[in-house]
Amino acid sequence: MDSSIDGASGRYRLIERIGSGGMANVYLAEDEVLHRRVAVKVLNAESTGDPIFVERFRREAQAAAQLNHPNIVAIYDWGRFDGTDGMVMEHVPGESLKERLRHGPLPEAEALDVAGQVAAALRVAHDRGIVHRDVKPQNILLSAFGLVKVADFGIAFTAGLSHLTKTHAVSGTAHYLSPEQAQSKAVDHRSDLYSLGVVLYEMLVGREPFQGATLVEIAMRHVTDNPIPPRVIRPDLSPMTNAVVLKALAKSPAERYQNAGEMRDALLEARAAAAPSKTPAAVTTPVPFLPERALDRGSQRPSKIGMERMRSAGSKESRWVRRVLMAIPALLLLLVALPFVLPHRGSHARHTPRVAAAPSHPPGDKSADVRRRQARVRRALVTPPRHLASRSTPPPGPAAAPTVALAPAAPASRVHAASTDSDPGAAVTSFYSDIASKNFAGAAALWTAAMQAQCPPLTCIDSRFSNTQWVQMSTPVVLRSDASSATVQINLLDKELGEAEPRDYRGVWRLVRAPQGWLLDGENLTRVLTTGQQ
Repeated sequence: MDSSIDGASGRYRLIERIGSGGMANVYLAEDEVLHRRVAVKVLNAESTGDPIFVERFRREAQAAAQLNHPNIVAIYDWGRFDGTDGMVMEHVPGESLKERLRHGPLPEAEALDVAGQVAAALRVAHDRGIVHRDVKPQNILLSAFGLVKVADFGIAFTAGLSHLTKTHAVSGTAHYLSPEQAQSKAVDHRSDLYSLGVVLYEMLVGREPFQGATLVEIAMRHVTDNPIPPRVIRPDLSPMTNAVVLKALAKSPAERYQNAGEMRDALLEARAAAAPSKTPAAVTTPVPFLPERALDRGSQRPSKIGMERMRSAGSKESRWVRRVLMAIPALLLLLVALPFVLPHRGSHARHTPRVAAAPSHPPGDKSADVRRRQARVRRALVTPPRHLASRSTPPPGPAAAPTVALAPAAPASRVHAASTDSDPGAAVTSFYSDIASKNFAGAAALWTAAMQAQCPPLTCIDSRFSNTQWVQMSTPVVLRSDASSATVQINLLDKELGEAEPRDYRGVWRLVRAPQGWLLDGENLTRVLTTGQQ
């Protein structure tokens, strides 16, 4: 592309498109008066005919133009470009935080530094009465010189303009919504701090704190669920960093940092305490457990299936987390002294290992208050933003546990009908025992219809495990279980023919209770690469 546009007397020459979003395209351009590269953001054809979008676009320029800070993308000009509204802004060479996170989590010190710069930008905006409302990795730009820039105030809230968001009450991407945004409640600057907490969580562990199959489910979990503490997933993080994240993610705005300056101070303090060379261990390279080709969804394809988070089951103090961590030394001893071997398939009786069930929060009834909150979330998401998409998530960090050696046997054609009615962990063990025995029909029978539709067994079981020599699985740990669903954590070693080393997978399975017993409904398993494999 090499054409002039009529904004500001044709002074800007478009070079190439460098980005696109739900309502606009972004072009790299040359300012032929000042001889510098700029970015030109122009409404797309679909949005041009929507007066709400046009007004929102104008508001972005007006809001951002009030702000002058090194951590905020500067707005230079506004005009009509090829008959369409557009703005001229600072061009930031580098990449977005979203692009950076595709390579895995950030070192602790780097993540805290990025978050601190974002907090500095938000402090300036909040002091001017501007709430960003859409803080997420796509809107955080990392320059080639280490400077962080916050962009896209397209849904920013300022006094006197709040009515413009009523038709799109929940405008932020679902993974980064604050609980008050999810319920379409009143929003203030502390909502941005919650979203920044979500971004920091993702930078540290490589996944957002809440996952779900639908926008409503993701949004609802921001309202009802507690996040898994980052140190549970990545034990090398400092307690101070863990505390900063959890405070930012408090459900009540009153329990969060009360202003961006306060949060920035906490981030700087944690940054000073973090080792500069500390890099993420074990979760640096997420790799799908099931075949990527099974995940095709047209032009949209997540990097892993399932995308089910371990739902936090403990109280605010996460009692079960502490108990699980305290149990790790004993489990290590068991790993050495007491290996369990599952008998081969055939006429032998099945041995089901004991399940080390973590204390879970008692299942609560769906109170009228919860139902009202769910209804608010659904109403707020009647017209979700077009750009929303689920992201894949890395699993919880490794925890040594007794292993179950699932020895391969002769291929079996029968469908296994194990008794898994009362134990979700036994259902997971049965699934991998069927895999080890090449009883692929039996393994598929332990999947729900939804799971089979999402990932056809012929591809995701038969083809995936056809060359498997052996499978070794840790004793499953039931992290959460109620009358209808459960979450089970496992570590898995999978040795393929022709490969020198087994593949190491860690994560969780989500199960649902069916009339015939527990069935596997979604997985979140990630391959863990050692230093020599990376």
